[in-house]
Amino acid sequence: MEFIKVNNILIPSLKLQLNSSFKLVCLFIVCSTIFSNKIYCQENLDFDEISVSLNVQKIGTVEMGVVIRDQVAYLPVKDILDFIKIRNTLFLEQKKN
Repeated sequence: MEFIKVNNILIPSLKLQLNSSFKLVCLFIVCSTIFSNKIYCQENLDFDEISVSLNVQKIGTVEMGVVIRDQVAYLPVKDILDFIKIRNTLFLEQKKN
């Protein structure tokens, strides 16, 4: 370990050893911000979220969040299938097993 002398006090020096992949990523980020004319990002999505009560005969009632955008309601499919007890798994979950 190397030390640096500051005001007659020895302080351990911290040398950062960066690997080449980290340097390449930094170089890419710097070059992409300098040489790009436009930077794109996600558009501002306007949506409303409301709570809806779903009643299924002989099963029961559940309350869930629904997203509404441009007069279209988006329901949480996994939550609905779980509520009516239909087995459902994501593709990624199947691949791990």
